[in-house]
Amino acid sequence: MEGTLAERGPSVGVAGNAPRSEEEILLARAKVLAEDRSGQEDHSRRLDVLLFEVGANRYALELRHLREALAPGEITPVPFTPDFVLGVVNVRSRILSVLDTEKLLGVARDKKRAPSRLIVLEAADMEFGLAVDGVEGVDSLPESQIHPPPDTLARGNAKYIRGVTPGRVVVLDGKQILSDKSLRMEPAGQEDADQ
Repeated sequence: MEGTLAERGPSVGVAGNAPRSEEEILLARAKVLAEDRSGQEDHSRRLDVLLFEVGANRYALELRHLREALAPGEITPVPFTPDFVLGVVNVRSRILSVLDTEKLLGVARDKKRAPSRLIVLEAADMEFGLAVDGVEGVDSLPESQIHPPPDTLARGNAKYIRGVTPGRVVVLDGKQILSDKSLRMEPAGQEDADQ
């Protein structure tokens, strides 16, 4: 017979037994396919993400929406901006808006402290930094393990949340964040020109 045993499926008799009938083979294959494989590695589509912390919460953002993570440097406040805007920062001669991730997501923290890292998100027409408390590193999450957010997260800015993992990592929707026009800081008069 051609092919490996795995390709042929459970069709060969055990220890000299006669080959099984077609019906027995199909039943055996159906049992194998129906087995609970939750303990086995998940080969579904995976998301490569950057894991980071804001307060006591852990978050993830898909790497394809990120340019870099860096020390924030001096953040300069800008008057008359929304409360979720911490200010601007100079990153290699580029001026970036810095958003307060806590306020953006509607989460509270015990004490206010300066952000230790800046995660720079970018799309073709949008670029800004998210202020975070720490960066854990890069990971690959199975998409099948990302579940809809619980109602307790819905009271914040749920439109930015893609889901939650069993390990309680909140996976943010980078595409949604980058496409939200309300996060844009346009120069004075520019918003009128867009209308």
